[in-house]
Amino acid sequence: MFILFLGTFWSCNGDDVSVQQIYPNLVLSTTQLDFGDVLVGDTVTSQIEIINAGEGALYLSDFRWTADASDAFRLVNSDQESQKISQGEIVNLQFDFTPPDYGSYEGTFLFDSNDEELQRLEIQITGEGGDGPQPDIFVDNALLIFPDTAAGESATLFFTLINNGDRDLVISSTS
Repeated sequence: MFILFLGTFWSCNGDDVSVQQIYPNLVLSTTQLDFGDVLVGDTVTSQIEIINAGEGALYLSDFRWTADASDAFRLVNSDQESQKISQGEIVNLQFDFTPPDYGSYEGTFLFDSNDEELQRLEIQITGEGGDGPQPDIFVDNALLIFPDTAAGESATLFFTLINNGDRDLVISSTS
């Protein structure tokens, strides 16, 4: 038993010991986020995926906006000052855009990471405050002319409502 132990000990004590350091590898789904045209006062949420494609733990820290960033943008999960992303994990950074008035808005969101190749990241965020997506109602037959009908009988005619807009059409009442 003692001889076996010595043989094992000596075989592990050679010069062929190798240590491989593992690194994180940060992958972003995009570095630009465009909210497009948003109705003034409405809030739209969008997100950016961050993937750790490396073998080591990825750490994100120091989330901040540049001084020229508009107050119309907000990081939804802003209570986190730092975040750990394990190997193969995907994390979403969610942003809100609430334009307070008509016009163009832009900002730059910054954060740091422990990825040696991407230590400081910038995400350009833009949006437009405007009328936003709107419903656009179309009636295929705006005038219905009923035929003469006898007392006690009924007649039925149809029309079609179509929403040609890019926002849901809500019909709150009819009369």
